[in-house]
Amino acid sequence: MKYYGKIIDGHAHIMPQNTASFTEPSAWDTLAVIQRGFGYDNFCVLSLEALYPGQNDACFALRDRTGCYVFAGLDRTREDLAGQAESLLARGARGFKMIEGKPDACKILGEPLNSGRSGEFYNRLEGLGAPLLLHAGDPPEFWSAQTAPAFAVENGWVYEGEGFPALKEIRRQVEDIAENFRNLKLVLAHFYFMAGDLDGAASFLDAHPNVSFDICPGTEMYVHFSKEPKLWREFFIDYSRRIIFGTDNYNVETPKDIFDKGEINRMIHHFLQTPDEFGVWDLRVRGIDLAPEVLERIYFKNFCDLTSGGSV
Repeated sequence: MKYYGKIIDGHAHIMPQNTASFTEPSAWDTLAVIQRGFGYDNFCVLSLEALYPGQNDACFALRDRTGCYVFAGLDRTREDLAGQAESLLARGARGFKMIEGKPDACKILGEPLNSGRSGEFYNRLEGLGAPLLLHAGDPPEFWSAQTAPAFAVENGWVYEGEGFPALKEIRRQVEDIAENFRNLKLVLAHFYFMAGDLDGAASFLDAHPNVSFDICPGTEMYVHFSKEPKLWREFFIDYSRRIIFGTDNYNVETPKDIFDKGEINRMIHHFLQTPDEFGVWDLRVRGIDLAPEVLERIYFKNFCDLTSGGSV
């Protein structure tokens, strides 16, 4: 391990199932303690307001206690999404999070990502210079019970049956957004679930210079990266200004959850900083050994550049 600079975790959550109430101080403090324990200088908490009303308030309360960043979520029961953008930025949000592109959320909300009122929201973000972190899709294997891993089945993330959009359709909607809002600072979470398609990931970023990927796990990403570590190392160097560090850390409480988060965070750092092959649970991962100046961009500078605007 060779990086000693600053780190901002650009992808963290307060998870409702882990606390009796979003307003419980333990929901805030547990996450902050976890982030400090991993040595992160700061973190960005992402609101899931579209699915869990009250998350914006909880995230802002966490910001007031800790000084973290907030990416606010949208209240989809209100028509004026663009107006929400301005009011939430005025409240102190540094950007926005949309969970709306996760397939189960698509089914619940029943609104395509490129709907007319969403377009007004994207247009407003362009004008305000505020970033959007979008969860769009899930790993391709989640669309079949035959290929979905056990944890996906346990969490209900198998997208067979009526009402779930195909991955191809979600990506068509994202392509439409990226084409029509070319100045939107768009970050696609979890590497846009393209870690199994190096050429496709490069082609997408080449076609859309305003788009970045975050490297928040899914562990499947790191298994895919490990199949061609030399090629992925070149990718991470070539696109080092388009990659945002994130962990999916949240307010874990049980010993198993704490252990699992420790393993995930260890996996990310070993992958980025060493050339070694190492074990995580029953997986084997090989690192890509990035230089300190590349690590600094991914760990810290890219997030700072992303959030340098976004005020009203």
